[in-house]
Amino acid sequence: MLHRLTAAGAIFGGLVLVALILVTIASILGRALFALPVPGDYELVELGVATTVFAFLPYCQMQRGHVVVDLFTMRAPPVLKAALDRLGGLTFAGIAALLCWRLWLGGLDYRLYQETSMILSLPVWWGFVPATFFCALLTLTALYTAFGPALDEERQR
Repeated sequence: MLHRLTAAGAIFGGLVLVALILVTIASILGRALFALPVPGDYELVELGVATTVFAFLPYCQMQRGHVVVDLFTMRAPPVLKAALDRLGGLTFAGIAALLCWRLWLGGLDYRLYQETSMILSLPVWWGFVPATFFCALLTLTALYTAFGPALDEERQR
């Protein structure tokens, strides 16, 4: 189920990214051809990029796509590599959990104070909802990859 959720999140992030590209193209063409940019295009791109980045992170972790510097462990025994991978996964999960908690509190503050964007008057807290969800998913994914069966299978090869 976690594999499907992370893949669905990446697809969602890709769709948001395509929508942002279309908004940007429409704004550029509107500004160049008709002197009419898309109102609030910067606000939409800011909200969308944050959502997209958080949507891609769990899938990247599930696929072990993050950069790993193994200069010192290249020739280490598989047991040591697995232990270091577990430690890295746990550290990443801790950082993701901390970030998730702070995103949650930040979103609650923005909702409490009813802050809105300047041009479109979109409630700012809306952007925290997908970011918090995907950050929580990243936390679960980091824990899964730290202790899951995929790590053992990968190290046995």
